[in-house]
Amino acid sequence: MNQGRGLNEVITELQLQSEAKADYIAPGRGMRMLDDGNTFEINHLKSGEKMSFSSTRVLHRQIGETLNIPAKYYDLMRKEKPDLLANNINSWFMDMGVDNNYMVRTFRYPEVSIGRALLSPKYRRIDNLMIAETVLPMFAGTTKYEVISCEVTERSLYFKIVNHELEAMVSGSDVVQGGVVVSNSEVGMGAVSVQPFVYRLVCSNGMIVEELGSRKTHVGRVQESVDDSFNIYTSETQEAEDRALALKIRDYVKASLDETVFNKVVGRLKVTKKDYIEGNPGDVVKLTGKVYELSNMEQTGILRHLVEGGDLSKYGLTNAITRTSQDVKDYDRATELEGLGWKVATMDNDLWNRINGDVYSF
Repeated sequence: MNQGRGLNEVITELQLQSEAKADYIAPGRGMRMLDDGNTFEINHLKSGEKMSFSSTRVLHRQIGETLNIPAKYYDLMRKEKPDLLANNINSWFMDMGVDNNYMVRTFRYPEVSIGRALLSPKYRRIDNLMIAETVLPMFAGTTKYEVISCEVTERSLYFKIVNHELEAMVSGSDVVQGGVVVSNSEVGMGAVSVQPFVYRLVCSNGMIVEELGSRKTHVGRVQESVDDSFNIYTSETQEAEDRALALKIRDYVKASLDETVFNKVVGRLKVTKKDYIEGNPGDVVKLTGKVYELSNMEQTGILRHLVEGGDLSKYGLTNAITRTSQDVKDYDRATELEGLGWKVATMDNDLWNRINGDVYSF
């Protein structure tokens, strides 16, 4: 499992980010990219106020998606001809109607201002610090629970927590423990999510059970800006919604750590031990990669861990995928692979038979 940063470091980062957050409502016609292809500027058409921000990868991708600029072409312009990228972006923004408003999420630090997301004005802001303040006190003061991995990236916040007393054997000495993953994205890259988690002791693999989790989308009422500025202010209504959401999150966390849920997950994993790989392991990994959009490098890692693990079954394939997540530096992608492990473990029989047997059916 990708360990991310230490808990104290993540909390400190969340506090710094909370202090630096500044959100704005601005019209598309009031947005532009400078010729360097990275400095994003927003302008309030009534007040004339202007602000400039350095763009994150997430903001770049969302600008491209908003303007229907293909990602491959967008990235090529950004790398080779940033002034051409700016011209494309600015032309499309200028064609927008006066009512095409967007929420721009930013960080304003003393030394730099960062534009981090371009979102709908209906985007429901659920802040990472609120998630941390809701979840972490539930596990404080006990050795029963442990935050075994956590991180805050440009995209998302993650807490992966294990209950060391919730334990079972899949087979032989293969012991797993139950836990929960709580994640949130402040930049439109996913709902706030609470999902059961399985931690395999023999190799420190983690598996996210997406199927049994709970999610809360970031869609709410349209956010408005004040007349003389494009700042958004936190309303009493949103504060009340945050308090209600915090209570729901606590309930979801408790439900994810329920012993009945854990036993159900372990039972399904035991079944995968009997689904043996009958075809060539390399072909099985290749077809799995095709179905689940795995890169060639990821496929190479999965095949290596599958062979080294010596378990040529669907369960072995699942563990090879989650083990490969440890080799991935990008925490977001590593977490996606942990969720993919469960998807592979629970794929329907028809798909498994096609991957495992008829390699020409795709």
